[in-house]
Amino acid sequence: MDAELQAPTRTTFDAGRLDESDEESEEFELNPSVNVEVTMDYDINFPPPKPGPEWTRFICIGDTHGTRFRVPPGDVLLHAGDLTRKGKISELRSTIDWLASLRHPYKIVIAGNHDRALDPSMSSRISEPSPELDYAAAFGLMTSPETRASNIHYLNCEIFEIPSVDGRRSWTVYGSPWTPWFRGLSFNYKETMAQEIADNIPADADVVMTHGPPYGIVTSPDDFAATPFDVVVVGGGTAGLTVAARLAENANWKVGVIEAGQYKPTDALINVPKNFGAAVGNANYDWIYATVPQTNLNGKVVRHPRGKVLGGSSAINFEMFNRPAQGEFSGWSALNLGLGSWSWSGLLPYYKKSETYKPPRPQDVFPLASTSRRRAFQRRQNSTDVADAFYTAADTALGPTAINVDDLLAAADDGSDTVSKRDDLYHGFTGPVHASHNEWYSDLANPYILTMNSLGFATNNNPDSGNNIGIYNCPASVDRDAGVRSYAAPAYYAPNAAKTNFLVLTGAQATKINWKSTNDNGLAVAESVSFVVNGTSYTAQAAKEVILSGGVFNTPQLLELSGVGNPSIINPLGITTKINLPGVGENLQDHAMIPLSFTIKSGYHTWDELRNNATFAAEAAAQYAATKNGILASNIGVLSFFPLQSFLSTPKILSIISTLVSNLISSTSSMSYLQIAQSVLQLAWLSNPSIPQVEVVMIPGFNPTGTVTAPSAGTNYMILSAALQHPFSRGTVHISSSDPLTKPVIDPKYLSNAFDKTVLLEAVKYIRNTLATTAPISNFINTFNDPPASSTTDADYEAYMKVALESLKHPVGTAALAPQELGGVVSPQLLVYGSKNVRVIDASVFPMHISAHAQSTTYAIGEKAADIIKGIW
Repeated sequence: MDAELQAPTRTTFDAGRLDESDEESEEFELNPSVNVEVTMDYDINFPPPKPGPEWTRFICIGDTHGTRFRVPPGDVLLHAGDLTRKGKISELRSTIDWLASLRHPYKIVIAGNHDRALDPSMSSRISEPSPELDYAAAFGLMTSPETRASNIHYLNCEIFEIPSVDGRRSWTVYGSPWTPWFRGLSFNYKETMAQEIADNIPADADVVMTHGPPYGIVTSPDDFAATPFDVVVVGGGTAGLTVAARLAENANWKVGVIEAGQYKPTDALINVPKNFGAAVGNANYDWIYATVPQTNLNGKVVRHPRGKVLGGSSAINFEMFNRPAQGEFSGWSALNLGLGSWSWSGLLPYYKKSETYKPPRPQDVFPLASTSRRRAFQRRQNSTDVADAFYTAADTALGPTAINVDDLLAAADDGSDTVSKRDDLYHGFTGPVHASHNEWYSDLANPYILTMNSLGFATNNNPDSGNNIGIYNCPASVDRDAGVRSYAAPAYYAPNAAKTNFLVLTGAQATKINWKSTNDNGLAVAESVSFVVNGTSYTAQAAKEVILSGGVFNTPQLLELSGVGNPSIINPLGITTKINLPGVGENLQDHAMIPLSFTIKSGYHTWDELRNNATFAAEAAAQYAATKNGILASNIGVLSFFPLQSFLSTPKILSIISTLVSNLISSTSSMSYLQIAQSVLQLAWLSNPSIPQVEVVMIPGFNPTGTVTAPSAGTNYMILSAALQHPFSRGTVHISSSDPLTKPVIDPKYLSNAFDKTVLLEAVKYIRNTLATTAPISNFINTFNDPPASSTTDADYEAYMKVALESLKHPVGTAALAPQELGGVVSPQLLVYGSKNVRVIDASVFPMHISAHAQSTTYAIGEKAADIIKGIW
């Protein structure tokens, strides 16, 4: 909206059309001289604008959490999306928080005439969109004392003070809850009611909060069940929201998503980047899965967090956004006989399509990250330099834009080229998910990087190219400009929430796929999905397809509950076999990880400073609140991936391979065809120096390890974790009950293949005996913390591994993309074998594990799957 309009010129937009189709709905730039009103489908005579060029009224109808706004000083922006949902004060607060994040010093007054809103005579103004709905009766129930006390939440008059950032004027915001809700039914008022609302806007209001139709999130399971969907997606997670949003681009398809978790668009545990891991173990965010006692770990139970929130695990993971080696996808392609383009070239376009990539700042390109600039904004705030006062003001003013004051200063100081190409062979710059790099680094980053370099681990400045060998600055799923986590809900749901053909039901768990009574040319046809909400069962119809995106544990569980799987497992539970598919729930692979802990000498900046120094923590919180950067916007950024040849001698590698070959030969008769084929690839990869076998993650702060589960006061830590990338061990996920609310049995069978234990042992020894004792990082280490310095023998380390082994939280493979005769579950088109219209679209389909964290590949699979489905229908 760059038109040069002069107040009081008035422009009216259809909000539904604007949110759904306008390219400009992604980013609005308001001119202070423009008076903009966005209304429903009719024109309303709002009060005349206040005189003067400073005043702008912008009324947005619908959900705008995923929309990026650039608001110049003096403009007022209204976000009323959450008010369209439930009318709860908590939802209103999220709107206020969102407004506050724009860094404008509003004084917001929320007021509403609730008695008037509940006046029974208003029922005569309610439209009757459907003769099957008795709104008058519903209104009577809504206004009863019992309902008012329990079902309806009203907004009381409240004042929200937002601290001024730069002393700008305050604003008064008037909000009216004119769209009451009753058990999920929206009361839509006629134009006359809307005009009456406009007539009652206070004369001193600067901004008006109004209501739009209830887009996106559905609160009524009855309404959801009554909707005739074309596609029902089970699971609103990383891949589920990706494919759902892309399919909803076809306005003729109605797409429904069933999600067990809730939508938490402004939750700090999710949004603040440094809070990664904080939601793990919290039932409001996490399924809290765990394995059965592991035989090779002395009976240890290993936790497996999985996201139970809209956005799935992308909302609670550790935000790493990297890619594997190109050759690993050659293995995927070979297993599928080259069908479906599951090669690097077949997936690369979808990696790019899913992301908006922001390269690292020039001063943060490895091997040396700019720790001297990590608190630049804070230093400017505390400086007496007269120029710094302007830099601080400029930083605030430019906050909503893509321009970074630090980059400008770097260019002025040393001539650094801060302008990055907006397209390249490997990255996308217009996708829904933001990928970026840290702008805060601990004092451990550079000495660690230099130590790795000195040991022969070269810096890789283009790890997303298909060559991921070396140490590198790992991208993270963080919107660096906004300073928040970028995950599936804000990336794929929020920008599309206004679409009437895209509905999401939260708080609902799918329990079964329902099949038509007759097959189609021998293929089972799904017609609906059963789900449960608060103990009550419902059914959602799917005219075209059912898509399972529940994740590596929930997807095989739902298949088996629906009669798809191994008859010997499901029949004894009273479940009739619909499709005999023994591969369901098999092929579980995971990145087993062994963390090692070191205490760090005093005087160095690590994440522990947030725990050890209350003043620093308060300053960091203030910095993040004001600028959305600093230590609280940081995450794990230093990763390294390498083959065996990088840290083991040739004789040692040959010995390991010789033992592995003997074990494979002796166990071939008990292996599935898929596992035999996988073993051929994995064995060959061991001799290929371009395929990583081990990852080392450096964490600049405390994290629980094998025997040290809590930090010591005043102590700084470094964690170095070794993670196996291509385990030969295979596990399972199966149901043990026909009760859909009973969790499945998860058994990764960690270290059941001796190769896995041997390689992890050698990696642990290398970290302790070589990496940690090599300068310059050795100069920062105070003590060997866990395992303690007294652990020196192989037996000591093996004992520690059994206590310390954890999942890197990348389980994959339980509905493998592979030929059915090998034990695969889905075809190259991701169709479940034996079905006509059920697909699996999540990390379950990984046929083999990859040398990368699973997030970005799961998004790419969702993007690719959407194109597959569009091409078929």
